[in-house]
Amino acid sequence: MRRTYCVELVVCVLWLGVAQLTLAQTEQAPSKVVQRVLRLTETSDPQVRAMLLELTADDIRVLCDAVQPAGASGDATVRRALHGLAFVAGEPEHTALRKTYIGALRSSLADDAADPDFLLEQLNLVAPEAAVDVLAERLHDEATCRNAALLLAGTRSGAADRVLTDALDGSAGDCLVAVIDALAGRRDNAALGKLLRLTLSEDRAVRLAAIRVLGTAELPAATEPMWALLRENDERARRHAAECLLDLAARHVEHGRVGAAADVYRSLMARTDQAHYAHVRCAALRGIAQVLDVGALGEVLRALGDEESFVRAVARELAVSFEGSEVTDYIVAEYDNASAIGRIAMLETLVERGSRRGLSAAIKGLDDAYAEVRMVAIDAVAALGQDRAVRPLVGKLEHGAPEERHAVRRALIALPGDTATRELQQVIDLSNSMLAVRLLNILSKRPSNGEFDKIDAAVISEEDNLRRAAYHAYGALADESYLPKLIQTLRLSREEADIEAIGDAIAAIVRRTPSESDCVTKVLAAFEGAHPRVQAKLYLVLGKIGGPQAQSALITALGSDQRVLVDAALDAFQTWPDTAPARDLLEFADQTESLTWHVHAIRAFARMVGRTETLATTERVRLAADGLAACDRPEEQRLLVARLAELHHPAALEALIPHATDEHIAGEVAVAIQGVAKAISPLHWREAQFALGYLAVRGPTPAITELAEATLVELEPHTGLVTEWLVAGPYTRVGETGRTLFDVSFPPESAPFDASVWSRLAPPEDPHDGWRVDLEAAFSGAAGVAYLRSRIHSPKAQAARLEVGSDDGIKVWLNSELVHANNVLRGVRLGEDVAAVELEQGWNDLLLKVPNEGGGWGASVRVRDPNGAALSDVYSGLTNGSMD
Repeated sequence: MRRTYCVELVVCVLWLGVAQLTLAQTEQAPSKVVQRVLRLTETSDPQVRAMLLELTADDIRVLCDAVQPAGASGDATVRRALHGLAFVAGEPEHTALRKTYIGALRSSLADDAADPDFLLEQLNLVAPEAAVDVLAERLHDEATCRNAALLLAGTRSGAADRVLTDALDGSAGDCLVAVIDALAGRRDNAALGKLLRLTLSEDRAVRLAAIRVLGTAELPAATEPMWALLRENDERARRHAAECLLDLAARHVEHGRVGAAADVYRSLMARTDQAHYAHVRCAALRGIAQVLDVGALGEVLRALGDEESFVRAVARELAVSFEGSEVTDYIVAEYDNASAIGRIAMLETLVERGSRRGLSAAIKGLDDAYAEVRMVAIDAVAALGQDRAVRPLVGKLEHGAPEERHAVRRALIALPGDTATRELQQVIDLSNSMLAVRLLNILSKRPSNGEFDKIDAAVISEEDNLRRAAYHAYGALADESYLPKLIQTLRLSREEADIEAIGDAIAAIVRRTPSESDCVTKVLAAFEGAHPRVQAKLYLVLGKIGGPQAQSALITALGSDQRVLVDAALDAFQTWPDTAPARDLLEFADQTESLTWHVHAIRAFARMVGRTETLATTERVRLAADGLAACDRPEEQRLLVARLAELHHPAALEALIPHATDEHIAGEVAVAIQGVAKAISPLHWREAQFALGYLAVRGPTPAITELAEATLVELEPHTGLVTEWLVAGPYTRVGETGRTLFDVSFPPESAPFDASVWSRLAPPEDPHDGWRVDLEAAFSGAAGVAYLRSRIHSPKAQAARLEVGSDDGIKVWLNSELVHANNVLRGVRLGEDVAAVELEQGWNDLLLKVPNEGGGWGASVRVRDPNGAALSDVYSGLTNGSMD
């Protein structure tokens, strides 16, 4: 039994050895053949290459079977050997080798080769005719059908054509699509007939492929399925058909068949009038313009009426590009036949073409039934007609709708040249006062040509509106030589509206004159010794002019014993352009015994403070505060409280607080304080909280107290913000950025305080940005390092924390001790870092170092208690604006 077992073991070992030897030989055989073939094919020595003829069918079969899927290890060498062998076998004199090679390829393909596509390509390379039957078989194999079809398509032989045509009947799915694609460009009637039937296939991919290939045949019968496909509900199919037809037209153009291309483009435009075909119509429109040039003008003009704006834009671009006056004439001739949309597009096109020959169509458009057309026509007439546009447009000025009259007015004002101005003056018909008023107003907005005949005539009209329009025109156009005439008219006028209009005209001329002071002197002289009622008219004019001379005359009038003059002076101050007389008015209001004059003066004062935005805010606050202190009656006080509420400055709070307990105006004052406090925070959070805290404690009513307390809660996050800073920098080094300079010590952190390197950082324009230090604005975002200094005041020694944000990194010193460092790249966020610190009693010095890599640059600091709550009585600031 043991002997039997041993015999079996020996047999098994011998079998394994033989198998292993056979496997080794098998693995080595392809390698040897490959190296041999490469050596023989990659030489130019005929004697050496002749040794290829000694290769046996088995040798070549080993080589074919060694082909692996593309990318496998060593496969490239095998493919190179086979490819070299194919070139040698393809030479006419090597018939025997070629026959052997073909047989090996066929045999390997029949046995399911690892990469049949490569072997098929070699077979087709060596013997295209001999490969046809093998390729025909592969047309029905999904793995190789596309490559086989492409190889047959490249063969261009009758046999290959027949195989592909026959395969149309026996193939399906992807294999059929591959066969159809291979027939592109062929004009075989048998194939075309089958392709036409396949355009009806239920397989969408097959149907689209058949239509695409039929398009390459360039036969009229072959295009019908494409037109049919355009009518289908399948959007992708429609788009595919349109693209095929556009390609077909492009091929017509390429081969010089202009008429055929134009027919396809025209048919596309006619059969694709739906919205989803806009891109097709655009392409067809460009195509027909390319082949026919001006001959496509009819199609282009019809496209100007297309519902889709994209198509109209292309049509307008093309219509503008066509050269020649006959094109403009054709557009004008077709104008009446166009739709409303088309007429608008035609008018826009005519304007872009810039020829006056289009003016007749634009004038027609002024009376169009559609308002949209009329509005476009107004601009078109102005653009094309220039001075010839005046009379047509004036007609619309009289009878048009309000929006049309506004457009006409704008167009007439914009017309260039003196000729247009003269034409406007000539059409003014004083018998039609409404139209004349409108034309005078238009003239007043245009540059003067020095002709005033119609204005002079309008001044003496009995029509009130016409006279006043003429005065307005004088004010806009006349020079100082007309002042005597206007002054005389003012003296004689009795109508209040006339006096107002004439005064506006005189003031406008005086303000426009370089010698304004001399003009005022002449005006004053003209009224010297006049009746008080006449002088009163003068004062109204002086109030519109302003200036020291006018102010002196009006202040003098306030001391007159003529009531009419005092009233007129106070009325004049209502329109005064600055605050120069403000304190004089306050003094008058304080001294006058007339309640009416007191009220009148205070109201004029309040108007000045509210209207004069050019004055510094602090000065306006000071004026309003003085005015409020001078008022005794709640009515006037409310006026000044309202003015202070508009002035978003800490000084406004200081001016309002003394009146917070006045029961007559406490409500208005409380609302004003709340509004100003919110407007100036967080930049001035301490002043805001002080004022609100005062209200919360001293408010005369529960409602006021609740308002103050609620606003304090809302603004509590601002408590402790450091908002006043000195800045030094930027400090830079060549080739280094802010991040690499983080640990480099510059003078502000290593030397004693030197006031010469520090400057006060300007506060942000918007107080709501007061939480953030904007170094980017200070240094234009340069890469480098900046330093910031401030002080924190604490009533006692206590623990606290600094909530810090920065862009980019930051170092923080408190009382010369480094308490925080973070070298990062980031944007500023309030409280992103937290540093525990100990505040000393009194002032504590705070120093920041803020590096920047580029772009945004800034920092933020807030002082809170160790738990993040507000610290009472702790605040920051600069002493006398410096660190001294």
